[in-house]
Amino acid sequence: MANGNGKQSTTFSQDEINGILWRACDTFRGAVDPSEYKNYILVMLFVKYISDVWQDHYDSLKKEYGDDEERIRRRLAKANRHGIDADNFEIRRMKNRWGSCTKEGHILLNPDLIIAPKMCIEYVIVHELCHLQEHNHGP
Repeated sequence: MANGNGKQSTTFSQDEINGILWRACDTFRGAVDPSEYKNYILVMLFVKYISDVWQDHYDSLKKEYGDDEERIRRRLAKANRHGIDADNFEIRRMKNRWGSCTKEGHILLNPDLIIAPKMCIEYVIVHELCHLQEHNHGP
């Protein structure tokens, strides 16, 4: 089939696309028994596989730091040096986010953030503090 430029375009079936993407996933995370992950949406599957690669790393850091929420609180206090105060925040477990800021200015931080390097904790906190100044700053 011509694509308007006088060149042939190739049409791929869904199975061919899936095969290409599976091989790409295998390259990044190693082979996984496909019977364990049937019926997932492809994007979710890829994210799931990437997170599986880090599960051992996560488990070891969680064991090392436990539930040291104070570590997050210390990072939050340090982030205030940027001149933006967050008086209204809490630690709350969230399935898909490190942090969040409500339209009322309430900052939520995931306790799993404690396993992240200090620089990453500060980044998430500063990102959420930015929402206090500009709530819709973009992605």
